[in-house]
Amino acid sequence: MDGYEATRRIREWEVENCDLCQATQETEPKMECETVRACPHCHLPIVAVTADVMKGTHELCFSAGMDDYIPKVLLTAIFHGFISCTLLWHGKY
Repeated sequence: MDGYEATRRIREWEVENCDLCQATQETEPKMECETVRACPHCHLPIVAVTADVMKGTHELCFSAGMDDYIPKVLLTAIFHGFISCTLLWHGKY
């Protein structure tokens, strides 16, 4: 299982275990990952950290349901700033 598949499975799990998503799914059976991202009850931030910098990788990460993408080589200051922004965005900091 790669990171794309793992992310898809996590997003599916979030939908299956969230009352709000379940209620939406009953009215709209074909729910997309974007709806899960909007769910305030059950969302694990997922960030790809990869050496793959080929064109299209960023889009693949987002289409799988990831929240962001960081290419390697990762500098500590950049990583710390990214994590701080992510926590602020999710209201956890």
